[in-house]
Amino acid sequence: MTYLSRAAWRSYEPHFVVIDADGIHWIVEGKADAEMTSLTVLAKRDAVQTKFGAANADSNVQDRWGYLLASGSSSLTQYLDRTS
Repeated sequence: MTYLSRAAWRSYEPHFVVIDADGIHWIVEGKADAEMTSLTVLAKRDAVQTKFGAANADSNVQDRWGYLLASGSSSLTQYLDRTS
């Protein structure tokens, strides 16, 4: 996936893809707490959320997608429990 960061096009490959019990495909990006507000991390997040919003709204796309940006202090289990 490509995204724009600091006036340059960059390529992004997700760390993990997780499929939950409801069949939602999650891109999970793990970052250190200090990286959570970096311009590059935020640009990736925005690009993925934009693409997934369009894909999830398209009736021709059967899979549903979500994005989770997790840091060392975040709890993946608590987050997924809240979304189910």
